[in-house]
Amino acid sequence: MTRRAPSWLRAGLFGALCLGATACGTDRALTGVWQQVCEGDASACADAPFVYKLHLGRFGDDLTGLVARYAKSGPAASFDTLRECGCYLVTSGSARALTTRFQIEPGMPSALGCPAVGHAFSAPGCKEAIANPPCQTVQFELDGESDTLVGNLKCDDAPPVTVRFEPVNERLRRTCVGACRNAPDTGSSE
Repeated sequence: MTRRAPSWLRAGLFGALCLGATACGTDRALTGVWQQVCEGDASACADAPFVYKLHLGRFGDDLTGLVARYAKSGPAASFDTLRECGCYLVTSGSARALTTRFQIEPGMPSALGCPAVGHAFSAPGCKEAIANPPCQTVQFELDGESDTLVGNLKCDDAPPVTVRFEPVNERLRRTCVGACRNAPDTGSSE
C-alpha cells in the first residue's frame, strides 16, 4: 500500500509550483531576438540610417546581450548579414516586469575579434559610421505589449524617437564575432 501526502499538502505544493512558474515567466519575458519594425511606422525609420536587432537575455532584474546595427537600403529595413554595420554589447541593462532599459556605445570599439575600427563592415556608409559614429551612446527604453516591444531610442542628447520591435524566430547571438565573417581582409595595421 502506497502512502500519499495529505490533500492540503499536495494543494500547497501545487500552488507553490504554479506561483514559481508564473514568477519565472516574467523573469525571462524579454529574452530572445527582437527585430525593429519599420512598416507603418514612418517616423521611426524615415530619416534613420540604421535599424537594429536586439539579442537579449534577461536574468531577474538584469538584462544583457548585444545589439546588431544594420545599414538601411532605402526606406525599408534590411537585416541581411551583408548590411550589418556594427555589433555592440548591451551596457547598463535592467528590466522590471515587461519594461527594459539599456544602452549601447557605438563610440567605443565594438566589433570583438574584427579588424581595426572602420575596416570591419562593408555596407554603403558603414565604414564612415563606425569611424565617426553619429551617436556615442544609444539608449533604449522599451515596454512589452503582448508580442511587441515599444518605446524610445535616444541618440546622445537628441530627442527620443519612438521605435517598435517584434520577436523573430532566430538563434540568439552571444558574440559579435560572427559579424566578422563578412568583413574584408584588411591585413595587419602593424
